[in-house]
Amino acid sequence: MPRRSHSISVWRRRVYQILDSGVTGDAFSQRLHRALIVLIVFNVIAVIFETVPSIASRYEGLFVAVETLSVTVFTIEYLARLWVAPEHWPLAEHSPWKARLIHAMSPGMIVDFLAILPMFLAYVLSADLRMLLLLRLLRFLKLGRYSTGMRSLLDAIHAERTAL
Repeated sequence: MPRRSHSISVWRRRVYQILDSGVTGDAFSQRLHRALIVLIVFNVIAVIFETVPSIASRYEGLFVAVETLSVTVFTIEYLARLWVAPEHWPLAEHSPWKARLIHAMSPGMIVDFLAILPMFLAYVLSADLRMLLLLRLLRFLKLGRYSTGMRSLLDAIHAERTAL
């Protein structure tokens, strides 16, 4: 059994390295991060165009496909980030489950959760969820994880939050 635990630990560490661009600069990690950036930008553009009734009705199928793909990818990313939480050095002193719980409550993970929430609510609730369209725009904030420029902007906004 210890061998299996070691194997899982190695995989968890590798997934952590892939997801955390600061840890590794390998080609796969860079391509994955670029693909996620493109998906985020494409998703935000789709959300904006979806607010125009003539465009929304004409390309409804495309918008549904983009949303489904986005939620699938972002959900996998979210779950992977939860799984690798014990690999973060500030959380390493906690048990794996406590590290995941602490990580789930971090601002970045809350944004990630809120970004996927509308699609899951649409499956559960039958009400008109257009008001949740704004939550889908939170995906734009996910860029802060992948872009140093966006990270700087978010840091500046955070620093000036009381003035704003």
